[in-house]
Amino acid sequence: RHAPPLLVHGPARQDRLMWVEYYIDGESTPSIAFQPSMMCGLGFPTQIAKDFEYSAGGLCGKTAPVGGWSNTFPIPFYKSAVVTVRADPSDGAGCYGGYVSVRGTPRL
Repeated sequence: RHAPPLLVHGPARQDRLMWVEYYIDGESTPSIAFQPSMMCGLGFPTQIAKDFEYSAGGLCGKTAPVGGWSNTFPIPFYKSAVVTVRADPSDGAGCYGGYVSVRGTPRL
């Protein structure tokens, strides 16, 4: 039997308080949900200089002036992984720009 595939969440631009949520193997509610800066242990991203770089070890950090949060925590799944990104309700209604890169490694 093969090991389950792994999912890796890549860089995220975070101008606002975005949430990243993982629904693993058909879950109806996400088993993993986080704000990229909080995931790396930096609770007040709006209070730092735009050119600030941050590392919380080799698994996550910040490397860009706007957002740039990244992590390489392995997320195992067997059949499916759905990743959603949404604005925090405190940002109010509206459309916000940004991007998230998600990469997977099947049968690792």
